[in-house]
Amino acid sequence: MEMRGITCFGLLVALLACPARADIINGSFETGDFTGWLKQDGFGGAAVTTGGTDGQYEATLVCEGYYSERIPGQFVPDLVAIWQTFVVDMSAQWLLFDAWVEGSVSMEAIIPGTGLPAVTVDRSTPATYVIAVAPMQGESIVLDFRARDWDVGQNVAHVDNVRLVEIPEAGTLALCGMGALWLVVVRRVR
Repeated sequence: MEMRGITCFGLLVALLACPARADIINGSFETGDFTGWLKQDGFGGAAVTTGGTDGQYEATLVCEGYYSERIPGQFVPDLVAIWQTFVVDMSAQWLLFDAWVEGSVSMEAIIPGTGLPAVTVDRSTPATYVIAVAPMQGESIVLDFRARDWDVGQNVAHVDNVRLVEIPEAGTLALCGMGALWLVVVRRVR
């Protein structure tokens, strides 16, 4: 009975030392809709569809540009966007998201008004992209995904698993390590 109490204490110390991750509202679109997000539909539109990298759903931004009838040969591109406003926690964080594109479309992840460069998504297979948001701790920011096409056809951009990741401080890591070490010592004593 005493060993269980000691083991539970070590586990509790390890869990309390590791901070919880901050999350963006509905970052994996698992509600099946755009809860927490705003959207701008162009000629195409934004939709939550089945698929994705971490669950049942993903956001798809379908662009449907066209050639002008008034000016022969002039292509009119489409712009479709989704965005969310959130506050960056006071711990150092990275913003991660999974994205890929199909057809002649490009997508950018932009945090307007911060001076950070846009992250361009141009891969045709799912990849994880990273934006450092640590300099904006405590600030309210907007994360904006904008897809634009460059030719007619099936032009789709995919976004999924948008999340914030905390980087624990050195003291927190040391406390986690002590908790884990305590669990190993207690286990060997048995």
